Amino acid sequence: MKNHRLAILFIAALDASGVKVLRVDQPVCDNALALFRRSAANRFSFTDCTSFVLMHNEDVSICAGFDQHFVKQGFALMPQSRVGIGSRQHQERDMVPILCWEANVGPGEI
Repeated sequence: MKNHRLAILFIAALDASGVKVLRVDQPVCDNALALFRRSAANRFSFTDCTSFVLMHNEDVSICAGFDQHFVKQGFALMPQSRVGIGSRQHQERDMVPILCWEANVGPGEI
């Protein structure tokens, strides 16, 4: 029950934060799977591919993180406040909050 309570608190905090939560629908899943199949040489995870598709669909160009896979796909990484990609200079005003997480939760723990 502890994990359930924490999940409820997390969802409430997320709802109050203004962070836009993107849903993975069938077209996103299909596009992510197609990218995953084409990206064996890059070793992208399916989760990465899903994030790439969602970010592309939402015209998000900067993400919080350290995963160089995002750079290989043309995204800028934040923690840097200014990151140049090509000839465009991205600044903090261009950033959109994105939340991605993975949970290792066993059966019955939610």
